[in-house]
Amino acid sequence: MSRIVEAVYEKGVLRPLGELGLKEGERVLVRIEKKPRGRGKCWKDHKGAYSKISEDVLKEALREVEKGEYIR
Repeated sequence: MSRIVEAVYEKGVLRPLGELGLKEGERVLVRIEKKPRGRGKCWKDHKGAYSKISEDVLKEALREVEKGEYIR
């Protein structure tokens, strides 16, 4: 299984901002990649992956992610 999960580094610990779906004590490999400031790469650059989703739905999803509302 391979996933990308945003995390925050606080007090020497990486804190994931989303559900990991791991068992207690499970070991993983972590690749550190600094998040670009702002939006980074525009979702429009990935039209193939999002071609069936309306632009309005994508914009709303982006607003939720930027506000942190996707973390539950």
